[in-house]
Amino acid sequence: MKQREQRKFIRYDALHLLDYVVLNENGDTCEYSMGRTMDVSVDGIKLETVYPLKTNTRLLITVGLEDDLVDLEGRTTHASPMKADIYQE
Repeated sequence: MKQREQRKFIRYDALHLLDYVVLNENGDTCEYSMGRTMDVSVDGIKLETVYPLKTNTRLLITVGLEDDLVDLEGRTTHASPMKADIYQE
């Protein structure tokens, strides 16, 4: 039996390189790292990172889309290890 989609918005497979900065509760920059998108939707991005991020971590993200750089700000909603040293947020 096919499982019914629970998401509000459709997710599209999209592979784009990105960098991100973790912000602390005061809005100060903490760690910097790189990753990539796995899929995107109107209300979110699935990220692949090499460092685990806690739920509700605030991020400043810069994504490369063709010849442009797009700056985004968001929070992680959940995180899970994919395989050794790779995490999906």
